[in-house]
Amino acid sequence: MTHTEFLALVTSIRDEQDKLLAEKGADYTQQSDDVLHNFKAVAEWTGLTPIQIWSVYFAKHILAIMSYVRYGDVKSESIEGRFRDAGNYLLLGEGLITPAEKPIGTYDCTYCNKKGVGYNVHYDARGRCKRRASKDYDSPDDAT
Repeated sequence: MTHTEFLALVTSIRDEQDKLLAEKGADYTQQSDDVLHNFKAVAEWTGLTPIQIWSVYFAKHILAIMSYVRYGDVKSESIEGRFRDAGNYLLLGEGLITPAEKPIGTYDCTYCNKKGVGYNVHYDARGRCKRRASKDYDSPDDAT
């Protein structure tokens, strides 16, 4: 594939990705103006963070792509559609980690049971409990 051919392909793919974002986004936002609503709503229901919810959805697309790599076929939609969806999920994931999307306020940590923690102080950039990852943490009862 020449450079020119590849750039034409990229343009075509990006046009299709934009179309998919608009079509599927309308279903996932439940009439909210927030394009990240789906991740936030499920995060609230489950006690996870929006980026953790995103990672599960993204993994689904990667697993389908890996199925194609391994078996040469996918059943439910085209492999091209899977690649385009995965690309869109990368954009949505980056949207979730922008400073404007980081939670403000205090939370009760579901990992170490510490109450009233500041999100950006207690959790790392991936939404993981910093205390649980530290070597000095023994058990939930040890939370201070």
